Amino acid sequence: MEIEIPAYDKTETVSVIGKHIVFAKIEPDGDASNPTDDDGFGTFYSHSTRHINFKHPDETSEILESDPDAVALSYFEHGNSLWMVAELPARPGVEFQWDGVRFAGIWVPDQCIRESYSGQDGLTRREWMVKQAKGACETYTQWCNGDVYGYNVEVFDLKLDDDGEPLDLESDYRRELPVFEDSCWGFYGYDGVTEALTEALPEVKDGIIQL
Repeated sequence: MEIEIPAYDKTETVSVIGKHIVFAKIEPDGDASNPTDDDGFGTFYSHSTRHINFKHPDETSEILESDPDAVALSYFEHGNSLWMVAELPARPGVEFQWDGVRFAGIWVPDQCIRESYSGQDGLTRREWMVKQAKGACETYTQWCNGDVYGYNVEVFDLKLDDDGEPLDLESDYRRELPVFEDSCWGFYGYDGVTEALTEALPEVKDGIIQL
């Protein structure tokens, strides 16, 4: 039997493999750090005084005029936050009359990003910076919305009830130590964590085989 990957609406799966039972979980990462703290991500400045990275529009306009690598951003909020590059088409459903602001802030690349450009993919420097800003917006939006996850896999020796049927509740193993476990955190977006868990499963299966 294969180990099942938790779907978005089912954050835990239980798989019985031979004499072992596998509990696989995907959970929100409440300790995820702000991605703007990392080198190679760039800095976000917001025009909203409610945001910790507030910078007055006059200042961001001056940065845009003096720094050709800086990119203007738009913002939309209807339940969740959405940062996007102002000069690119907005996604369907985004409007700026009530819930959005066309010029809501800027993204400024750090030195690591500036030095990385070398005409990749035939893009001009400006096109490449816009592409980096778009990717940063997607990740920053996920962090703002708490869309960051981790996975945890625990393997136990399978226990049977009096009728010889598998005990498949995690609570049945609360006093047991896992015979194999693997976990990792800090994945942006549910697709990112499911992809990472999928890549980790061969190692989990190898661990079970060696038990």
